[in-house]
Amino acid sequence: PSVHGLNNHFQLWSQATRREKKEVIKNVVASALESKHGIPEAWEDVRDHLLIRVRPASYNALVGLRAELESGMPWGARPSRMLNNKLEAELVFDGELIAASFPSDQLETWGVSEEEAWDVARRNLQQMTTERLEEVAPGLFQSTWEDTYDAARMLLLEKVAWVKVRGDPVAFAPNRNLLLVT
Repeated sequence: PSVHGLNNHFQLWSQATRREKKEVIKNVVASALESKHGIPEAWEDVRDHLLIRVRPASYNALVGLRAELESGMPWGARPSRMLNNKLEAELVFDGELIAASFPSDQLETWGVSEEEAWDVARRNLQQMTTERLEEVAPGLFQSTWEDTYDAARMLLLEKVAWVKVRGDPVAFAPNRNLLLVT
C-alpha cells in the first residue's frame, strides 16, 4: 500500500503536448509499479539513492493521518528533522521514478545508524549539486535544478555561503523546486 500524489503528474500532463501526454501517463503507471516493489532491503542497493527532501512540516503529518485512517494502522515515525516550526527535512529513497519516505525502523533493516544515513544522503545531494545558485537580481539568488531537491540544498551551507549579500544569507523555500537566497 502506498499513496500517490497525482498533482505533479497532472501538472506535467497539463503542460505536455498532445504527443507527450501518452508518455506522462506511462510514467504515472511506471511509478505506481516501481512503488509496489517498495524500498530495497539491502543497504548497498539504497546507499546511492538516499537523499534529503524538505517539505512543509504539515505535509508528513497529513500524510500520516491519512494513512492511519485508511489502513487502521499507526503511521510509523520517519527519519526526519525539523528545520524550523514550518519546514521539515526527511530522508527519502530516490528511485528511477519515485521518491519515497520510509519508516525509521527501515534503518535497522539496513544496519545503519540514522546519523550515517543522514551523512550519506547529504553527500549524495552534494554530489548532484554541481552548479551554483543563479543571481537574478543584485543580492538575490535562486536555484536552477528543478529536481524536487532545490529546497533541500539550503542544508548545503558550502554551496550557498559564497553568495554576495549584505549580512548573513537568508534562505527561502517557497516550494521544493525553488530555493531563494538573499
